[in-house]
Amino acid sequence: RTHTHTPAPTWVLVLPPWCILAHWGRDMSDTMSEQEKRRRWSKFFDLSVVSQVLPVLEYDDYVNVVQGGQDVVETGWVIDWARDSMKQQMTDKKIDIHTTHEFEKCKPQYSPWRYADVSKQTADVREIDAHYPHAIGYSGWCNDIQAASVHCIHTERPFSARNVAWLITQVSETPLDARYVDPYSWQEPKGGFDSEFERLLNGRRHEGGGGAHPQSVYVKYFDNIMVPFGHDLAPHGLQDALFFSKRLRKIGDDYIHGFLENNYLAVHMRRGDFTRVRTKETPPIIDVAKRIAHECRAVSDAHAHADAYTYTHVFVSTDAGEGEREELRVLVRGMTGGRVSVFYLKESLEKGHIDGRVHPGDIAIVDQWIAVRADKFIGTQESVFTRNIQLERGLMGHTKHTTLSLLCGPNTPHAPEQYAQCVALESRMPQDKSWHRREYFS
Repeated sequence: RTHTHTPAPTWVLVLPPWCILAHWGRDMSDTMSEQEKRRRWSKFFDLSVVSQVLPVLEYDDYVNVVQGGQDVVETGWVIDWARDSMKQQMTDKKIDIHTTHEFEKCKPQYSPWRYADVSKQTADVREIDAHYPHAIGYSGWCNDIQAASVHCIHTERPFSARNVAWLITQVSETPLDARYVDPYSWQEPKGGFDSEFERLLNGRRHEGGGGAHPQSVYVKYFDNIMVPFGHDLAPHGLQDALFFSKRLRKIGDDYIHGFLENNYLAVHMRRGDFTRVRTKETPPIIDVAKRIAHECRAVSDAHAHADAYTYTHVFVSTDAGEGEREELRVLVRGMTGGRVSVFYLKESLEKGHIDGRVHPGDIAIVDQWIAVRADKFIGTQESVFTRNIQLERGLMGHTKHTTLSLLCGPNTPHAPEQYAQCVALESRMPQDKSWHRREYFS
């Protein structure tokens, strides 16, 4: 939170650096320096777009400009989720009682491992000064961040972003201690929720005009927070605010022009842990090959020759290993008489067809961008990666008929009428195209 000359202070969203993510670990090159592994948001996204609707600041800029080079925050929140919290019903207003504690009094109830990277340092090992005694592991093992105070919250249910704001207003009103917060007793203030949130979160230290030091709040392990639906984000200009960077879009466009035709089919084939935890939704390789062969033969002209193909180039975005990738390529080639070719971005990188060393996060975004620009897309059930491609395609004007198809689960009969039933919800599609993407409108 920053203080300006205006009566109301400005709250700024600090964007944490990207370091080590679960899906990137095995793709992080041993030859990459720590600085190469640590990525700013501007490397992945065009921040000139999001900054039009939301005040944002890169974390390293926050440290250097706001905190004078120190990795510090005033308050840290650590959430202790119940193991089965995601199976509980979530609503925007009714949430179970939360217990909040000062960190020294915290006793992990659900996930003790979440407290492993939060500690109170002794005076002789503090990296900053006595005002920031706590150390919190920050953002994918990027670094530690020092906090003046840390508090824990135990919860048995997932809750919405609105609930998070509500919770902060409640615990900001009175000193934090081991106590219960009852959400059912709280009523939305007459002046509106947002105004009350601002008043309480500003804190008593800043009442009556801003001090020089900004207030900062860091929330950790809010991974079970429920992301707002698109129709809630759109009125605020947030549904289309994250647009891939120009650098990565160009890599994708160059790949399309160099390897694919104007009308190509794109498929997201999720493997990895999905073959273990999503067995009912994840088809075997041969089923994926049959679906691709069917889509490529599905000519729109009823009088076309039986051997005619709508698509002869198929781009596959996947986390499959080399063996499965080659298996799919061989099967598709055999089922289509050699008329259809399968392409993988990662394979082109491995063979040196694309210059330079590319970060695994870059590969993920370029993969999505190529799928977004395809004539038709088929995704993987229950995949967030697929959902983002579907959202982007909708923002660029692609229709639901070319966007919402999904790979069917195993043991699904291979027939057009069955494939037609494997589709995502129409609510995945935004209601309007994005002005920021107008040069790519289909």
